[in-house]
Amino acid sequence: MTDGLLHVAGAFSKDECRLILDLFASQLTAQPEVRRIPNLPHMPDDYSVARVSYVDDGVLMASGAFDWVYDRVLLSMPRDLDPDVFSAGLPHSALEMRSSVEFNLMHSFSRVHNHFGWHVDTKPSDGKFRSYNINVMLSPQNTYSGGVLQVGDQNVSAHEGDLYLYPASTPHTV
Repeated sequence: MTDGLLHVAGAFSKDECRLILDLFASQLTAQPEVRRIPNLPHMPDDYSVARVSYVDDGVLMASGAFDWVYDRVLLSMPRDLDPDVFSAGLPHSALEMRSSVEFNLMHSFSRVHNHFGWHVDTKPSDGKFRSYNINVMLSPQNTYSGGVLQVGDQNVSAHEGDLYLYPASTPHTV
């Protein structure tokens, strides 16, 4: 782990990545999104989003469809995460994880929907408690250009199946 960014290479196989992609694409509606977002203090003026999102706000999650993914995530994580960085710790089972996950989200990018500006996934006054983000790269690098995840000052050179975990309060961009 480097400065709160945990990388687990090859946490998911190519076939498992395809299963996750198919689960999102076959069960959820693609939601294209292009918008400018009001900036938080100290954020650049050009903050905007152009992406396609597939959002599971609980339907697939409640069915247990993601439990095998949660199990894999939990098996991939060290149990001794830095408490100063990950104060909430990690759940101990897929069921516990399911009860603490607010939503599952898959972003897709294209020539038109091609960026997600610097942001954090926590806002002190939004009434939500988000402790960490988990990203899984579902596509092989040779199938796209760009799409580099940057977490804080670290460029993430993700490969298909790689998993990244970092505090939701860490600025990041794609």
